Amino acid sequence: MYVQNLDLLKASFYEPLFENSKNPGRVITTDDVRTIFGSLNIILPVNKLLLGELEKRLQVPESEFLVIGDAFETLAYCLKSYTAYCNDFENTRHILTRLKKNSSFKSFFDKISANEALHGKTIFDLMILPVQRIPRYRMLLAELYKNTWEEHPDYKSLGEACRNVNETAQSVEDSQEKYANINKIIAIQQDLKIPRKMEKEIGTLLQADRKFSLEGLLLCSENESQDTHSRKILLFNDILMVTKVGLEKQKDQKKKKESLKVKKIIHLNQVTNIMKSSSVEKQPSLSIIVSNYQLNLHIDNQKQTETWYKTLVDCRTYALQKKEMNDRSAKNTNSSDTKRDRWTLKRKKATTATQSPLVASKEVVVDNPLFGAKVPNRRKSHLLLDDDYVRKSPSMNAMVDPTKKAKAYKMNTTESESGQEVRAASNPKHQLFSRSTSVDSLHKISQLGRKSSKDLSALND
Repeated sequence: MYVQNLDLLKASFYEPLFENSKNPGRVITTDDVRTIFGSLNIILPVNKLLLGELEKRLQVPESEFLVIGDAFETLAYCLKSYTAYCNDFENTRHILTRLKKNSSFKSFFDKISANEALHGKTIFDLMILPVQRIPRYRMLLAELYKNTWEEHPDYKSLGEACRNVNETAQSVEDSQEKYANINKIIAIQQDLKIPRKMEKEIGTLLQADRKFSLEGLLLCSENESQDTHSRKILLFNDILMVTKVGLEKQKDQKKKKESLKVKKIIHLNQVTNIMKSSSVEKQPSLSIIVSNYQLNLHIDNQKQTETWYKTLVDCRTYALQKKEMNDRSAKNTNSSDTKRDRWTLKRKKATTATQSPLVASKEVVVDNPLFGAKVPNRRKSHLLLDDDYVRKSPSMNAMVDPTKKAKAYKMNTTESESGQEVRAASNPKHQLFSRSTSVDSLHKISQLGRKSSKDLSALND
């Protein structure tokens, strides 16, 4: 019967509306048709397949075990489609209500609704069926699983089917609750009249982790005052809003719409205490304390008082936990940034301290009288570092013969320069010394010293 009703929904409503959406004189758009009927084109064929599998299994002889658990595995392919369909169900009602205000659409819709095959069923009578189906599958499978013994060949398959359907049912319930919560907050936002000075504090009422919890028209007082005022209290999981109810006339409408002027907003993570008093005349039932401010709620009904108290405590607990998590996250982020900055600064200092002028540039110009370069007012030579030559040479001992024609000169050195080598390159006095203590090296140094002295004498003359 379920599959037959889905077929009837498709033939009587979906197909005529979809065909109309493709015509030039359409009364509905294709997007509206897809939104209204959602995942019907997935749910219907999968349930037809499930029905066929169940009919086959019911035909087994009585002497054999009846195994139907694995047949529900086909249903797992459309479980998410059920969730999407259920989420769009309320939206479908709003779309149809809006479209019926158009006379052309209403005329067309009334015509297809008069189909005799419907036997008086409305579109909503048929569209509610998939929403109701998942809970029924869950009850059926749970009952079968409970009455099946472990040695039965269908026990494992039934257990798996139960888990899949339970997950889907929970997902549908959560999605419907979330969707209803969003719609409620949007409706409240539309009715709110926020003073300019509070706009920044309230901002957008609809937030990802905000949930509506409770509302009521209550008598309220502030601090120690005995004066009470009727206020509409809106309680969310992180804030409490005190509003004044008013009536606002709408354009092109005779009826006045309720408006809510925000008088006070209390962030629950700042609440220091929630007190519940005994039933004494003129005493507040509940007191919400925030620093040096106290909001008193006067409630006559004891059951209502308990409901408000418990909900307030739960919401405050959530708000405090949320604040703690946010603070911890911010602290960890700041700590990581500080550590990264310190490490980077330390690394920069170390790099600057150890970096050699010779390594920093491929060409280093130093004053060197050994080469006898005749430059006005300055004696200098060009010291070029060849990258390949630098990597091959282990020391500074391989020096060119200064008696030859002065020219660009390559110094053999290692990739990392020491302080002694840097000073030797920049200071002629220190350049005469080398790390090596071999006889050949000392002989070369003495020859260089004698040659440099002659050159200096010639220059001075």
